[in-house]
Amino acid sequence: QPDVKFLPISGRYLVKYKGKWIFISCRREEQKLDGMSVGFTETISLTSLNKNKKIFQDFIKDVVLEYSNANKDKLIIKTFDKYSWIETNTRDKRNKDSLFYDDTILETIEQDLTKFYERKEWYKCLGIQYKRGYLFFGEPGNGKTTLAMYLASKFNKVLCVLNLKSFSSDEGLVNAFSSLPH
Repeated sequence: QPDVKFLPISGRYLVKYKGKWIFISCRREEQKLDGMSVGFTETISLTSLNKNKKIFQDFIKDVVLEYSNANKDKLIIKTFDKYSWIETNTRDKRNKDSLFYDDTILETIEQDLTKFYERKEWYKCLGIQYKRGYLFFGEPGNGKTTLAMYLASKFNKVLCVLNLKSFSSDEGLVNAFSSLPH
């Protein structure tokens, strides 16, 4: 079975769904304020000669279901593209056997994250921002990225990747962190 990704790629498409033709138009437009770029708007339009709007509801439901099923055992990776986080890759989830770390270090991090995820309401009640960060350091090839991929896989989270060299100012970096997906 082919690897299918559902991404809003600009263009026009004609799809036959449940015996009905659906015309799909995808656009990505840059938004400007006083001549300065401030982000993008992505628009997906569905059109059909069929008068019953249920065909669109069923189509969207099936696309979302297919996407979810195709990615249920995948790690979703997003990168920051100037103004927003964009899904750029999926990979097979990592398992613990692919790591070369001391088990006590892994257990400590796993327990800390488990406790953190269980206490969301506690943070909310106390007015504390519900965030957790880890800084992994070391030489290239020591497994920092693999550890991050394993933790995201274990806790069914999206892995967000930033290239610090792509930011020309602190403002861009602050924007990236403030708009992290949940």
